[in-house]
Amino acid sequence: MAYYIKWNEDKTDYTVWSGASIGMKAMAERGFERVEVLPERPVVDPDADILAELNAAYTDFRNICGAIGMLIGTPNFTGGFDEMKGFSENPASQTAEGIALSIKWIAADKLCTYLASKLGIGQPDWWYQCWEQKGE
Repeated sequence: MAYYIKWNEDKTDYTVWSGASIGMKAMAERGFERVEVLPERPVVDPDADILAELNAAYTDFRNICGAIGMLIGTPNFTGGFDEMKGFSENPASQTAEGIALSIKWIAADKLCTYLASKLGIGQPDWWYQCWEQKGE
């Protein structure tokens, strides 16, 4: 038995034509291909995409913390809650650059928390993970 299938853009899934055949040429014009046996669908690890996003968010978080550290003269600033409290009390936090970095830190912190939660990683565990992987 032959089937007509149409792959999605990234070739991770396909649709099987369920109607009557309208001819090979017409099916090909609609993006369907004829196969004798349905191919196996690739196994996609949904966590892999989230993990890649989380690693990018970790990098962004570390970069923002580095910028805050440069601003206040604390080279090993890691953006922990106690450090952010200290930063908020520093006069540099009230400058335009300090305010912008505070906003970026909040956004990066929220993004890391959100993405980590999708993988079952809570806070502060994601923060420890973020700094453990530094330099990898």
